[in-house]
Amino acid sequence: DEFGDWYVEVSKTRSEEDQAASQRALSYSFEVCLKLLHPFVPHVTEYLWQKLFNSAGDDRALMTEAYPSIEGTTLAQDAEAVALFNDWKELVRAMRNIRAEYNIEPAIKTGPTIVCGDDALADVIRRETKALALLAKVDPERVTVVKTKADAVIEDDAVQLVVSDGLEVFLPQQDLAKDVKKELDRLSTQLKKLVKDIGGLEGRLGNPGFADKAPADVVEATRAQLAEKLEQKATLDASIAELEKQ
Repeated sequence: DEFGDWYVEVSKTRSEEDQAASQRALSYSFEVCLKLLHPFVPHVTEYLWQKLFNSAGDDRALMTEAYPSIEGTTLAQDAEAVALFNDWKELVRAMRNIRAEYNIEPAIKTGPTIVCGDDALADVIRRETKALALLAKVDPERVTVVKTKADAVIEDDAVQLVVSDGLEVFLPQQDLAKDVKKELDRLSTQLKKLVKDIGGLEGRLGNPGFADKAPADVVEATRAQLAEKLEQKATLDASIAELEKQ
């Protein structure tokens, strides 16, 4: 899923100057994947490895290559980059889901307004507009990324999608035939899930066994989750109230 559905697809949108580095990274990652899978599907992995990584046709075989191991070593990882990419993936998933819910034809490219309060994530979204166009079927010329809703002109009847706290998407009416009842049903389903989540978090925090005995950082993280869920609920409540006026 990570390699095939995301990294390979995103690499297709790389500019010419970035293409070589992207292909080297993909090549290395794929060879490691083949080595890891070799004990389970040896015939398939051996065939692919010979075709891709032994073009000279010498006597080497995948089964004799060193098996990947990280024992005693620490992999270098950019935690911030990983977190930003995960947030970006959630945005793509959310936009795919809304297309499916509204049965938007594949040929129709949407022009979303993306409200993102995180400057670093907003920068990623802008830089990866081509990838967003490929994976979420948006028109790159019509993608707008702003910090707050007040920074953009958003139609009153635009379909709103809350991806996470501080990240929302608005799709204009012209991009889909909006059914008010269907939109209310969709938002109500989201609201029910949020209410359930909020109840669980409030119950946990109200339990003396948790509040008094759990590590302070765990309690604080739970409070932060509750605050985020409450903000999302307030946003959904306002959207539902607005739709009910129509």
